[in-house]
Amino acid sequence: MEIYDDGFSKIALTLTATQVAKNILTKEDGIGSEIPFNFFFWKYDIPILCIQMSQELMVQSQAKRFEYSSSLLSIIRMSLGTTGVTFIAEGYVAKEPQEKELNLAFLEPKSTVKECLTVIHCELIRDFKDPQICMFSLPYSYGLNKKINWDGLTAFSENALDIVKKYSYPKMIMKVMNKTPFEPSEELPEEIRNTITRNGFYIQEF
Repeated sequence: MEIYDDGFSKIALTLTATQVAKNILTKEDGIGSEIPFNFFFWKYDIPILCIQMSQELMVQSQAKRFEYSSSLLSIIRMSLGTTGVTFIAEGYVAKEPQEKELNLAFLEPKSTVKECLTVIHCELIRDFKDPQICMFSLPYSYGLNKKINWDGLTAFSENALDIVKKYSYPKMIMKVMNKTPFEPSEELPEEIRNTITRNGFYIQEF
């Protein structure tokens, strides 16, 4: 199995896989089709799981999706002792401040807001007391024949504390990664696997 020994190589792997999935989804289902939440879990340098939220959960309220995401991350952290997670979701990004919520500003005729993939990566690193976290956006636009034009990867902030203060998902992920697992397993127990899938997630092991 290939080794990914730094945060950027982990982000590159997961983001490339998600871009491929987005390209395929757009070709098959048309412009505007959104990928569900994807969670990639790591044990140090090795990817161990990818868990995707089902479309049934994706149509629930933001609060419900947040609740399920938080529960999932806690279960995986405590069950397996994972040391890192990369979370990728659809979103919006703008270089300039907007008067409206970004999803509403995006609909304006001369909007500068772009659709994007949002990437949050958080991991425990040896010799660091607290989990390290970073957050990026990968803007995109649609071209002819359902082709996606990808822009460059952009950091939300150079300051991890800014990220945690401003955004709910990074704050939740940091909180989960600060938990201490008790006798974690090497493999996901069958009972826990069944609970996760029964509650609207798909699991892929590496």
